[in-house]
Amino acid sequence: MKRELIFPAIYKHFKHDESGTLNNYMYVAIGVAEVVDEFDARKYKGIKELGFFYETETSHRVRVLYNDENKLFIPMKNWTIGNGKYVVYKSLYDGMDYVRPYEMFISEIDKEKYPSIKQKYRFELIKN
Repeated sequence: MKRELIFPAIYKHFKHDESGTLNNYMYVAIGVAEVVDEFDARKYKGIKELGFFYETETSHRVRVLYNDENKLFIPMKNWTIGNGKYVVYKSLYDGMDYVRPYEMFISEIDKEKYPSIKQKYRFELIKN
């Protein structure tokens, strides 16, 4: 069964520590952004800027747009990693805004790299 992202919802990263700082490694998934060409984004009505988000794998700041239907876009088609879909999310512990490749966000944890981690997925749903 293919895992699907639920949003808006709260997720915890596998590095979350119950005994640590309140909400450490806890995030709100805002939605899924489609990567499009800058000019393609202009064809959608009511395009507005959501803001700049930190891309976790390249450390780039990327612009996220949305339209009247609350569809999210990243206008940087030549730059994308993976299949061109990104999860847009916000940290609950420091207020930072992030984007991460969709497949990476929903992926299982590498048990060879992190053998002591009990959590199955990189990010697990806490509350929606």
